[in-house]
Amino acid sequence: CIEAAKVMNGKFLAIQKDGLWSIWSFNGRMLIPYSLDELTAIKDVACLKTKNKFVLATMEAISLLADQQPLNPRDSVDEVKPWRNDGVWIQKGKVQGVVDQYLDTLIKADQQQLSQAFFGSIATTREGFKTINDSGAKSVLFQQIVVQEPWTVVKTDGAWHLYNPATNRII
Repeated sequence: CIEAAKVMNGKFLAIQKDGLWSIWSFNGRMLIPYSLDELTAIKDVACLKTKNKFVLATMEAISLLADQQPLNPRDSVDEVKPWRNDGVWIQKGKVQGVVDQYLDTLIKADQQQLSQAFFGSIATTREGFKTINDSGAKSVLFQQIVVQEPWTVVKTDGAWHLYNPATNRII
């Protein structure tokens, strides 16, 4: 008995039966059998959860399953969530990073805590804080960062400075 159904990003039909999800093409072909505990789409990235781990796949990769092409998922991760500019935040253990809609790295996965800011992201590590702007440029390490849009101030060498994260320069 079918328990639930939803359309995934206008491209596939997801059907839940006996607590497990499957993915189907709109013409009725099963692409992924009833084996998923949970599934969501972050734009064109499918987040497929089994055994408390997520595997990410592009919608294009899922569509190739109809032509008997293998899915070839990358490593599994513990958590996923939407990120700014259509990114996908991933976490595996204490390692966090961000990938784009093609699953290419936007922010390298590392032992860091990422937070979103109006200019991009802030990475917090044991050593300190750094900014990562939307073009991917990283700042030097700071002792502290305070953001109040449109302002960013950073603490370095015990002093506070106005900072432009777009150019990675102290003003």
